[in-house]
Formats: sequence, C-alpha cells, structure tokens
Amino acid sequence: MLALSLLAIGLGNSRGLVNRPRAAVRRARVLLGVDDISNPGEEQDYSAEFSRISRDASLNFAASLLAEAELGVDPKRRALWEQSRRTSELDAVAAARATLRREEGGGELGGDGTPVAAQESWRTQSRALGELSYWLIATGNVDAETILLDAIRGSADCERWLAVEADGLLRKGWSVHRSATVNSRMEAARGLIKAGKAREAADAFSAIAAECEPVWAEAHRWRGKTLHLALGDVDGAISAYEQALATSTRNYPLLFELGALMVRDAAIEAQLGSPRAAGSAARAQRGAEYLGRAAELNPLLAQKVAQLLGDDDD
Repeated sequence: MLALSLLAIGLGNSRGLVNRPRAAVRRARVLLGVDDISNPGEEQDYSAEFSRISRDASLNFAASLLAEAELGVDPKRRALWEQSRRTSELDAVAAARATLRREEGGGELGGDGTPVAAQESWRTQSRALGELSYWLIATGNVDAETILLDAIRGSADCERWLAVEADGLLRKGWSVHRSATVNSRMEAARGLIKAGKAREAADAFSAIAAECEPVWAEAHRWRGKTLHLALGDVDGAISAYEQALATSTRNYPLLFELGALMVRDAAIEAQLGSPRAAGSAARAQRGAEYLGRAAELNPLLAQKVAQLLGDDDD
C-alpha cells in the first residue's frame, strides 16, 4: 500500500535531502503531479498505489516528504516546518471528523434539496477514514484513533461497510510503525518464525520493543503471540500482552487475543488439574473482562466474544 511505500522512504527521518534516495523523491514528485510519468510500466506502478489509499492521504505523504527533504538540517526552518505540519495535522483530523458527522447526519444536500448520491457519500467518508489512518500511523494521533473507534461503534448496526473499513484502518494504524527500519525488522522477525526459529524471533521482538521510543505495542504483541503459539509459554505471553496494553489501552485486537488466551488457558488448566489450576477461575474472569472490553470498543467482535464465553445462542 502507498502508506507503507512512502513510510519506507523514511518520512520520520530528520535528515535532509542528501540522505533521501533519488527514487524516493522522484516518487513523491510524481504523486504530487510535479513530474510526469515517463513510461507505461511506471504508470501502472503508480496507478496500483493510488488504488490502495485515498488520494488525499497520498498527497499528504508526498508533500511531507518533499518539504522535509528541502529543509535539510536548518533547525529554525525545521521548527517552522514542524509547526506547520502540526497545524495541518490538527486541521486534517478536525475536517475528517466534521465530514463523518455530516455524512452520518444524512449527507450533504444538492441544489434541489435532495441528498447527494450514495456513491459520492461513500467516497467522501472513505477519504476521511483514510486521512485519519494516515495521521494515526504518521504521528500516533489520539484523536484520529478516537474518531475511527467512534466510526466503528456508530456504524456497526446501520452502515456496516463503514465500520468494517474503519476496523481495517485501525488495525493497520496499530500494526504499522512510522519508521521503515522498524517495519523491516518486524518482518525479519516474523520470517524467523516461519523458519522454525521461534526463540530467536521472540528475542528479536523483545529487542524491537525495548528500542522503540515511544513504546510500540505491536512489538510486545508479537512477542506475546510467539511465546504463546510457538513456544508454549503462556505466562510469558500474558505478560507481553499486558505490556502492550499498558501502551495501547484501546487496542481491541490486543484485548481480544489476550482475553481469548486467558479464558482458554484457564479452562484447560482446570480440566487437567495442574499446579496452575488454582488460579484458573481468576484468570478466566480477567480474560472475560478483556474480551468484554474488546467487544465494547468494536461491536463487530461481539459474536466471537459470545462464542468464546459460551453466551452465543446460535
């Protein structure tokens, strides 16, 4: 996706143009329309990227890249740019919120007083969601996260497509780091799991988690997944998941995975009568609370939670 492509250029890097690959700046200039596409193969490449993310977010990425590259390392110019970027961030998030609220209220009216076409309404809302996703990845904007969560809760029963799209963008926002280097290291660590080197993978995720500033929940999450699914270390996995939640308290994939792990583990230990069975009831209760919180944040998970807790009537 374009978000990943431009993040891979190193949007968060504070160094100047001398450290930017020419191809990266070329890509940004094409996306902005400054340069023309020079060959059919290149046209197909950019067309595919534009189809994966909203155009507005694409232009934000590209404009940020070019502006930052031109700033170099001049601290005064950089301070002015950061102030401008922060203003743009606040304005963009506020505009996205206003767009979603307007569309929820019945959409815009045309000159004859009739609602705009449903297709145009869909495009408008989709662009707003894409803008929010961009800022969630680029800066960790808490308001963007909140608006996306509200979109899920407010649309799960009526406009399900909106809830599903917001859900996907939130999951992407939580799982993609703003640093291309971190994303590359995460992919390499996941490759170790596929290669049967689970212990090395867990250590790699631990190293990434220790080095990220601010703390990044996804690295802890993957350490927990590896400890649980590949190494059978349930207690270590629970600890890793709880470290992740301390950083990302509304991350419902984390809440769901941790809750499911604790509920299932408690049931198994109680049946086996193992030394850990003594705390199984308390562990199951905590797991149920995590699952309940996940369903509260994302009603799309309600049925899965009910099935795990044995409350599903179907």
